[in-house]
Amino acid sequence: MRNVTVRPGGWSVTANATNATATASKAASANSTSAHYVSSISGSFSAAAAGILMVLKQETTEIGRWYVTNQLHINLSVPIKAPENTAVSVELSAGGAAVVGAVTIAGYTI
Repeated sequence: MRNVTVRPGGWSVTANATNATATASKAASANSTSAHYVSSISGSFSAAAAGILMVLKQETTEIGRWYVTNQLHINLSVPIKAPENTAVSVELSAGGAAVVGAVTIAGYTI
């Protein structure tokens, strides 16, 4: 008998905000036994920014933080698994007056 691997469906959520925290969130799955796997996060600004905080969360629990200078993209070679039936998000703090911050979280749910 041959094993068949099925690639899970992927998702990507993007948000932006001007001089405010930008938050991209993936809500908990409707299936209580499914879990989100975060495979990449990114943040960027429309103008120069120095060391602005970007935080990855599972619900309200912080699981990672990075400082963004203009732009940062992180591909996780091993995706971060959230607990079953848990929302995940990435937040990018405000970059300053008239500066637009954009943030993206991507992954899959199985």
